[in-house]
Amino acid sequence: MRQKSDRMNFKLHFACSKDDLRPSMTQVYVTKENIVATDANILAVVPTKDVFDDPSIELLPEEGLYIDSNDWKKLVGAYQVIYNGEFVVAFFPRKSEAHVRPRTIEDVGNYPQWEQIVPDTSKFDSVGRIGLNPKMLYNLHQALDVPTFKLEFSGDNKPVAVAMPDDTYATSGNQYGIIMPLLIQDNNEEDLEGNGDEDQDVSYSSEEVEVTDEVQAVIN
Repeated sequence: MRQKSDRMNFKLHFACSKDDLRPSMTQVYVTKENIVATDANILAVVPTKDVFDDPSIELLPEEGLYIDSNDWKKLVGAYQVIYNGEFVVAFFPRKSEAHVRPRTIEDVGNYPQWEQIVPDTSKFDSVGRIGLNPKMLYNLHQALDVPTFKLEFSGDNKPVAVAMPDDTYATSGNQYGIIMPLLIQDNNEEDLEGNGDEDQDVSYSSEEVEVTDEVQAVIN
């Protein structure tokens, strides 16, 4: 659990979508158990207790609430973040504060059923080669606030689980994420599709269509 003297440095806005056609995914989703952010290519999950104290968690609505990704930036670096039933308040050194009014499901809509696309790491397939977009990996690194990752490959056409190493961190170490794989061309140059550009459309092989359909079903 994050100590009071530590800063809240989970930059979950890095994992949010910028697509206004999916309004719930432009938000950081906060429940009593987890804080979640996704853009359909990466997913970041942080235990709520690593950000809010117990009295704040008790005040959170059962259906959860949303914090706009731009508002979440205002909370980063705070030594304490609370929810008072109306506002999320971040306290910074030198007695400065930031107040953010969260949104509700009525405002934004239901959040994707993200638990359905988290890989079951108890079932592993043999993995040959797999492609990862370095920019996505960087964004996930920023969102989860850890120096190193432990990647768990459950199959060459399945989401890659991103877990914490077994070392001890200031946080609980229970934050985690997933990242969608990219197509690696089977040719002489062995080009990796995807150069990290924000607006690039990622191409999937026919074997990966099942993964894409699964993610789209959850989003829709």
